[in-house]
Amino acid sequence: MNGHTVNRHASTMLYENETAYRLERRVKLDPHEDKGLEKLFEFYDIFAKMDLEAMAAIWLPSEKISCHHPGWQPTIGRTQVMAGWSNIMGQSHSFSIRYEHLAQDLSGDILWTTGKEHLQNAPHEIVTTNILKHNGGIWYMIHHHSSPIFAAQPSNDKRHHLN
Repeated sequence: MNGHTVNRHASTMLYENETAYRLERRVKLDPHEDKGLEKLFEFYDIFAKMDLEAMAAIWLPSEKISCHHPGWQPTIGRTQVMAGWSNIMGQSHSFSIRYEHLAQDLSGDILWTTGKEHLQNAPHEIVTTNILKHNGGIWYMIHHHSSPIFAAQPSNDKRHHLN
């Protein structure tokens, strides 16, 4: 698989990185969009490393952020979002995630992405939406939503923009 592997603290992350994505699909991205995707892949590196300090830095320093983890109530605002990540990362168990990037769309300073998270020993694949905002010259996460996929759906392996 064309991808990138990170091994930290018994955590492993495999994903199709943005360079492999562009090469495989012969996609030339707008430089602004490309930087947003780099930040998305950095988010998954941080997730795999279970680095709470880096996770706090990647989120917009604002109360106008939200995060929805599978099986959890929505967390809204910086305090709740970071408490959720602290809870997840405080469990410090062996963790493996593979992020499969499916699509993205750039609208001004907002980048919407969708993909799948494949977690080791999870009974279901997880579909995810991430929204990033370009603010003060830096891309930040402003929304992360992951939900399990319970029923088999027809596969559509075409990766494309959302629109």
